[in-house]
Amino acid sequence: MFYGYIEPSTPQATKQISYIIYTLPKEFTYSNLQTYDLCDMEDNNADSTTVTCEAWRTNSEFHIKFTPSAYNHNYKLLYIDTSETSKLFTAPINPGSHYLMGVKLYSTDDSLVESMMVNVTTVFGYLLEEPKITVQIPLDAETKGLYDMTFEVGNQSVPPSYDSTASNKIISEIEVTFPNSFEHDLGTGLADGSEIACLPVSGLTFNTMERMRCYLDHSVSSITYPTIRVTGYDRIAAGQVVRFRFAGLKSIQAGLTDYIKIAVPLTYHAYGGAKGYLYRPTGKLIGPTTALASPKAITFTVTESSDNNMVGDLSNYTFAGTIASGFSTVTTADYVSIEFPEHFF
Repeated sequence: MFYGYIEPSTPQATKQISYIIYTLPKEFTYSNLQTYDLCDMEDNNADSTTVTCEAWRTNSEFHIKFTPSAYNHNYKLLYIDTSETSKLFTAPINPGSHYLMGVKLYSTDDSLVESMMVNVTTVFGYLLEEPKITVQIPLDAETKGLYDMTFEVGNQSVPPSYDSTASNKIISEIEVTFPNSFEHDLGTGLADGSEIACLPVSGLTFNTMERMRCYLDHSVSSITYPTIRVTGYDRIAAGQVVRFRFAGLKSIQAGLTDYIKIAVPLTYHAYGGAKGYLYRPTGKLIGPTTALASPKAITFTVTESSDNNMVGDLSNYTFAGTIASGFSTVTTADYVSIEFPEHFF
């Protein structure tokens, strides 16, 4: 069913509106109905106006002629509907607010009186399954560390994160939104729009763009949030489990819990950069963090092996060290973070 409001700017004394022709977006799916038997026009109080609705197709466009028995040019609510529920309109497979419907108002002598394009509706995407999202952050408060995230794609595949013929100029990103309990730049000290350290673990391929790139968007007010945009990946199949990591982000203050959200927005370059969420932001609880204990000293030795020390030479690094007394047992769930000098690689 479609419904909407109408109020012509043309006075009734100048031109009497006799019927309306709607041209519906081609992205919707329509049945082979030629008439819709539940069309209606009413104001705040239902009136006795009767309406006929005829449908036809021309050059892949779908048109409906909406003809009321009378119309006084007042503000009215219109319905286009049918009692054959199996033949209702089907929403597009891609979300967004860029779906436009043509509306033309005609007089009794079939002359065009008014014409406009209106937004039909916002088509909403899916939610990710929250139980299949994992977010691991450093549990030491206000400390930089590794962030490990996993989610499972739902029943609809994700277009690639670059322009391609196959994607029909629809480009996706993986969007990770942090709450404002984090610092506005996630404690990185990087400028807005900077590339940050990130690593694919599983579920992503990079056959075209060759590697994963992640960009930081600052929070600039109480109603915006620090966000990381993951790009560069190929199409992700439905049902695929995706895992990736960020490095060098500062954790929240001690004792706090909050939510990090993961989403998959789409950008439609064929529609001027319009956007919509294929998978809407879905939150996962994180924390609480604890106050950082006094760190124990570990002495590492670094051994570099290479054919020579020329600029751009490939090298192997071996790290060896002894854990000081007083440490708890290190398990396979722990990790070691090694920070190299800027521009080292």
